[in-house]
Amino acid sequence: MIDEKEINLSSIITVIWGRGKRIMIFTMICMFLGALASLTIHNRYESEAYLVLNASKIGERIMEKPAIPIKTYDDIFFHPGVYKDIIDKFDLDESPYNLKYPKDLENRVRINNDDASAMYVFSVQLEDATMAADVTNELVFQAVSIVNGLVNTEQEASTRKSETRVIRVYN
Repeated sequence: MIDEKEINLSSIITVIWGRGKRIMIFTMICMFLGALASLTIHNRYESEAYLVLNASKIGERIMEKPAIPIKTYDDIFFHPGVYKDIIDKFDLDESPYNLKYPKDLENRVRINNDDASAMYVFSVQLEDATMAADVTNELVFQAVSIVNGLVNTEQEASTRKSETRVIRVYN
């Protein structure tokens, strides 16, 4: 035969109640700390913009100069000079942003691209929704300006026969 033991329900309730007080106190402390943290953390808003680049066809007919590959633009878009100009233009080095260096802004910017469609997604996270949208728009404007400058330089170079030019992409 199997020896069966009786369960004393009152002793189980006493144990749960004794440990339940500790659990309840720990839960209340965690709730208080969570509420305090949520009140002190700043909200961040994200703004996105999409940019589609088509591969340049300039110079393909005469094959003197190769077209600029779309992957070339990745390094240009992440250039610290672009971020520094945006910090200066929008005074992002002041409160509440306090972005003193280009790397600070770069940490809040995401630029993703899809190789198959040549679509770039620019997104910026800041404490103010309007400022996030303005910075995103400026980032895309800078990107379009840079791309237009490269395409114009490519077009000029493809019309000249054997002249080699060195261009400065960004100041």
